[in-house]
Amino acid sequence: MRHRTDQLVAVVDIGSNSVRLVVYKGLRRNPIVFFNERVICGLGASLGQGAKLAEGPVEMALKTLDRFAHLCNDMKVDQIHVVATAAVRNAANRDQFVGRVHARCGFEVEVLSGEEEARFSALGALTGFPGADGIVGDMGGGSLELVNLVNGEPQESISLPIGPLSLAEHPTKAKKQHRQTVRAALKDVPWLAKGQGRPFYMVGGAWRALARLHMLGTGYPLMVHHAYELGSEKMRDFAKGVSRQHPSRLAPVRTISSGRIRVLPLAAMTLELCLKVTKSSIAIVSATGIREGLLYDRLPEDVRDDDPYLEACLDLANETGRFPEHADSLMDWLDPLFVGEDAAARRVRRACCLMSDISWRDHADFRAAHAFHRAFEGHFVGVSHSERAQAALALYLCYGGSQKSSEVRRATSLLGADEIDHSRLIGFGLRLGQLLTGGTAQPLKTTRLEITDHRLELRVPEDDAAVTGGGVKKRLAELAALLGRKPAIVKET
Repeated sequence: MRHRTDQLVAVVDIGSNSVRLVVYKGLRRNPIVFFNERVICGLGASLGQGAKLAEGPVEMALKTLDRFAHLCNDMKVDQIHVVATAAVRNAANRDQFVGRVHARCGFEVEVLSGEEEARFSALGALTGFPGADGIVGDMGGGSLELVNLVNGEPQESISLPIGPLSLAEHPTKAKKQHRQTVRAALKDVPWLAKGQGRPFYMVGGAWRALARLHMLGTGYPLMVHHAYELGSEKMRDFAKGVSRQHPSRLAPVRTISSGRIRVLPLAAMTLELCLKVTKSSIAIVSATGIREGLLYDRLPEDVRDDDPYLEACLDLANETGRFPEHADSLMDWLDPLFVGEDAAARRVRRACCLMSDISWRDHADFRAAHAFHRAFEGHFVGVSHSERAQAALALYLCYGGSQKSSEVRRATSLLGADEIDHSRLIGFGLRLGQLLTGGTAQPLKTTRLEITDHRLELRVPEDDAAVTGGGVKKRLAELAALLGRKPAIVKET
């Protein structure tokens, strides 16, 4: 049997709007997506007509699940977890549907209760935001799950039947009546007042699409949904504006599917009211939800405590780096340049050290750009957009990228002056370290950096002075200039 970190783990999510298969590589703290496919089946679209799943959507779902079963078999998936949410949960013919799925596809479907769905949504948010503290809202097609997370621990939770598909079952209702329905449902949840002044974590495809609309409209430099954040008042105003639009007005946005566009005004209205009721300080998008929560729930306790961002960087180092152990030596070797560095900045530097060798296989003309995009837009969780920008800028400079490039402009637009200076110092420090060592760790153990009042000194053993040949002097001079000091190579006996 494969090791836990190498197993293929499939999650089949039978939702109110879509049926999705995601295959992950390994039960690990940083979920790696091996395969991902979503098919719009609309199981929840007809529940207002006799509260039964209609045959058309059911047949489409069965065909989709049949395909997913074959794919899992062909991939030799080690574990398969099949869950169904609000549409199946609330259907009068749910047992018949579950039986047909088993007979046709062999899947054992776990129909989640509202409380279970809320719990897995909260665990999913924790996958992407370790130690999260705030209100988690998971907008599905048929329901809205709300959870109070306190320092990483789920507390109160509820599942409300106010997903956009549920509201759309009553097309004759005016928007004002839909607002009254959602407002009344939220009013009956007194603990939502605990959200005041805390983050609101937005989970679910409709809310991610809403965030994408805002990112596109503002020319945001990073098209990564996860950890995109906006002040609560600004997000409320934007959501309110979208809620007043007819879906046809939003249709020209080609990067959002027609299925999402159709429900976006209702989803936006629900978000606006959630933020108003909770009085949250900030809205943060979570790309991790119920599926990742299912995996998180199966992790050993000690693995849950791992840093998902640094674990992902370590995976990259192991897969692409020549000498993965080089990172620890680089951290120690660069320490004299970063006296007084706080924990958050040190974490970014460690990530950069781990990823410092990820582009060595690329053509020299493209190494800097490839390193930048892997760090800036890679599949990471547990990292903010500004931290992505810091790491991307540092690695771009490490590989000799031009400081006047579009990549640098994109990164620096998300950073403050101190963060830019920190990234530049990391980048030029890594650039010197990588050339000095050729990617091996040994020269980092025999040489050291030292800062005096006027000089940046590279101290080397006299019998090992040959390592300072080539372009080492030039790169030392570049690094010294950042520190406002003169470069010096000091031979020690």
